[in-house]
Amino acid sequence: MVVIDNPFHGKALAVKIAEGNPDATFGEGWDHCMARLDDQGNLMGGFLFDHYLGRSICIHVAKWHPRWLNRHLLVASFGYVFLQLKVEKVLALMRSTRPETLKFARGLGFVPETVVRDAVPGGDLVIYSMYAWQCRWLALVPPDLLARHVNVAQRRDCSRS
Repeated sequence: MVVIDNPFHGKALAVKIAEGNPDATFGEGWDHCMARLDDQGNLMGGFLFDHYLGRSICIHVAKWHPRWLNRHLLVASFGYVFLQLKVEKVLALMRSTRPETLKFARGLGFVPETVVRDAVPGGDLVIYSMYAWQCRWLALVPPDLLARHVNVAQRRDCSRS
């Protein structure tokens, strides 16, 4: 089951993303989260979205279970940010010292945008991005829902000008 914006899930995701820091915050009302639960209601993993700036938003990932990610979560998450929030670009900020997270981002469809040298302990901050027109997960959104929210082809033309 996919659950959106549950504050308990948001806080759990924030703590996991902050590597166990219990002071990590989930800002109800301005941060957003998509979480996947197992059949018993246990949190398997999810996405936390923050720094919404109208045209862009940042994405973070936390997981507890190796099979946390599925198409339902991907479609719900990217459909939410691109169709409901109407952002043009999702940003993923990652440490260069974690090649597995860089590979995961590329697998989702993110592309490298820039590198901020020496910005994290022992390495660089790597910023990946994805525009709505690059998001292959939107192709899995039911056509009637997609038509009500955005014309991806029009958005692609606008973002390249």
